[in-house]
Amino acid sequence: MGIKEQIYNRSPLFLQHLFTTLYGYQLHRERYGPVYQERFRMLLEREQSTIDVKAEQLDRLNDFLRFCIEHSSYYRQLFILHGIILPLKDLSELKHILVLSKEILRTHMEDIQTDIVAPIIGKTGGTTGASLQVRYTIPDMQIRMAHLDYFKATHDVYRGMRRISFTAQDFVPERQQTDVYWQMNRAANQLLFTVKRLSPRTMAAYLEAIERFQPETIDGLPSAMIELARFAKREGIRLTCQPVAIFPTAERIDAEERQVIEEVFHWQVFDQYASSEGGPIVSECRLGQKHLH
Repeated sequence: MGIKEQIYNRSPLFLQHLFTTLYGYQLHRERYGPVYQERFRMLLEREQSTIDVKAEQLDRLNDFLRFCIEHSSYYRQLFILHGIILPLKDLSELKHILVLSKEILRTHMEDIQTDIVAPIIGKTGGTTGASLQVRYTIPDMQIRMAHLDYFKATHDVYRGMRRISFTAQDFVPERQQTDVYWQMNRAANQLLFTVKRLSPRTMAAYLEAIERFQPETIDGLPSAMIELARFAKREGIRLTCQPVAIFPTAERIDAEERQVIEEVFHWQVFDQYASSEGGPIVSECRLGQKHLH
């Protein structure tokens, strides 16, 4: 355990909240700079545009493949081995490139990763197998956040709204005696709940905190939302909050689970997939249809 973790774990609750907020401001600086603003503006403007989707896909694919050749030794060798010459003339030529499996990525990571400095480390959700570590440059992260926030904006959710997030991070010290399983990130007006301490004994405390906070939007691991919703129904606990939208991440949900979340939290669930890789690559619109971006 590092010095920062030791200090955090020995600190009173108000200092834990302060540390969480300070870290939130650090993330804010990484995520919401000029690259974010430019991409978010572009996405809004494109709503009114007619786009040749296939032509744009081909242009962006060729740009990406050129980047791979220039900065990844694995792809330089792969393209030479298979005689792949850029630019590709048609999207169908993509099939000539070897599919990148997770196993290849794990065993050849040093060759695959580029020579670009990418200081931000993240992890995929692991819904299709073991989680993968991914790296971002700061512009990468800002572009990712612009696409994620644009998806939320299509459901009238914007930065700064009161937000609850369910995370797999366990930020409750073992020595802590109080029934507080959340941290306040004032930088994002966000109440962070750890799913690691969710149990029949603690669920009432979680629901009381949600009711006090009155979130305008909810996101994160849906398994926690599902268990809390089922507990609330069993115990006859009625929430008065009415979030604008609920966004599950990292885990799949079925129709019954969606229904119980919407019933207890009083609003619609809009699903998304692949936020960690830079998406959402697939997201759900107001009509309940999934769209591939």
